[in-house]
Amino acid sequence: LSGKIERLNSALDSYIHVPTDRKETERMKPYAEDSALVHIVADVIQGHSCIPSTPQEKEDYRITGIYRYDVIRFWYCVALLAQSPEGHARDCLSELARTLMEQSIRHEYMQRGIGNSIVCIRRLYGNHVRRQP
Repeated sequence: LSGKIERLNSALDSYIHVPTDRKETERMKPYAEDSALVHIVADVIQGHSCIPSTPQEKEDYRITGIYRYDVIRFWYCVALLAQSPEGHARDCLSELARTLMEQSIRHEYMQRGIGNSIVCIRRLYGNHVRRQP
């Protein structure tokens, strides 16, 4: 498993921008077929924030419109999860979409960026993200 993680990290290091179309997301297909790797990636994504969460991060985002995180790795990992048939991956994507929608409602100044992220998730990954009641 450690070799697979090293290969994934090497691939992620080689990308220069977030995935913008299906061809780029399909780069993650070989990794999405490994159940153990999918679980690790899902756990990492669930513990990593792509939205400001601390008061200082929120204030900085409100003023500058910039929130720094490893956007390339994050969205390629989301692409990996979107191509996995694992229930854990779908649950992670659903939780991410729900979190982004909730944050958009709570923080008006973030609506545009979060809305764009949700549209990106749905456009690139289709209907893998389940709606929650």
